[in-house]
Amino acid sequence: MTVFRSVGRWMKEKPGDGCGQRGIWYDYELVEEAKKAIHLNYDEENHNHTVGSAIKCKSGKIYVGVNVFSLHGACAEQVAIGTAITHGERDFETIVAVRGKDGEEIIPPCGNCRQILYDYMAECEVILSVNGENKKIRAKELLPLQTVFKCWKSPGSQLPRGFF
Repeated sequence: MTVFRSVGRWMKEKPGDGCGQRGIWYDYELVEEAKKAIHLNYDEENHNHTVGSAIKCKSGKIYVGVNVFSLHGACAEQVAIGTAITHGERDFETIVAVRGKDGEEIIPPCGNCRQILYDYMAECEVILSVNGENKKIRAKELLPLQTVFKCWKSPGSQLPRGFF
């Protein structure tokens, strides 16, 4: 059974200490960073960059990416993950992808991204829209029949630090 965790109402101001809404504000911030990435890079003429993504690492840092459209392009989530890894990050908390010139639509990861999320960060939470409401779900729950490469790791575990 898929377990969704409600993101709740977006908050534009950081709540005070002890209000119990820390996660909601940080999710809003993450979505805004994804929107900013695509707004700055949206390619209306050629449609090469139409999706933005942001990933929050357990270190607290946020990295962004935009999709790279070509015959063998890369999704925005893959670019954001690659950017985080390039900066030495290995522990991931939450990821989101948005589509449109101003990032007005939160979109779910494609099948290829779901496998990558499972391989790199099975426990990471993914923000997506379910029936018009923003929700969070663990990456491993998005791909119930995932491919598990036994030579890499055991099912659902994080990849070893030396792997990438």
